[in-house]
Amino acid sequence: MSRLEEEICAAVENQVLSEPFNAVMMKEACPGWDDRDYHLCLADHAVGNGHNPELFERVSYGLYCLTRPVPPAELGIRDETSVNSAKRDSAVSMKTFTS
Repeated sequence: MSRLEEEICAAVENQVLSEPFNAVMMKEACPGWDDRDYHLCLADHAVGNGHNPELFERVSYGLYCLTRPVPPAELGIRDETSVNSAKRDSAVSMKTFTS
C-alpha cells in the first residue's frame, strides 16, 4: 500500500475523513498530493479493479467507503449467528442513504 492509501485509511480510522467520501474530501483530509492522485487512488483500488488491492467500495456515484470488515461488536452483535442479518440491515440502510 502506498503512502496516500495509508493516509486515507488512517484518516477514516481516526475520524478525520468520514464515510462515504469522495476525492475532494480525501484531499481535504490528506492534503499535499496532486489532484489526479486522489482520483487515481480511488479508481486503482476500488472493488472490481482487477489488479490492485481492493481498498474502497463504491456506494454511489463518486462516493466510496473502506472495504475493511466491521467487527461484530461494532455492529452491536454478541454472537456470529447474527452477523449476516446485521450486514444485510447495514446494506439496506446504506442503500437508503445513497438513494
